[in-house]
Amino acid sequence: LHPTLQVLRSPFAIVSLWAAHQGHADIASVTPGSAENAWLLRSGLSVLVLRMGSGDCLFVEGVQAGLPLGPAVQAAQQGDDHFDLTHCLSVLLREQAIIGITCPEGDAHVVEQ
Repeated sequence: LHPTLQVLRSPFAIVSLWAAHQGHADIASVTPGSAENAWLLRSGLSVLVLRMGSGDCLFVEGVQAGLPLGPAVQAAQQGDDHFDLTHCLSVLLREQAIIGITCPEGDAHVVEQ
């Protein structure tokens, strides 16, 4: 995964508050005490703050910790009944956060972007 991708979990409305202060949402509609999770990712000269589910965060943390795809998915599913792998991967691809894929042991193929 892209080295700037970070997971941020908060018991507060961090994404909504960020969006409001960037002019993308109305501050009056923010419930500050609502828990929110985010992925932070540098894209060129911009920093993206993406509201993500807890399963998405668990998946990224698992991959960043070196888990293979299957166990990372299992960890995400165990932590979040609503985890959607297709959505998670589509966001990672859309934001160009996947920078390389390593095949299983014994296979000499490594694909890098």
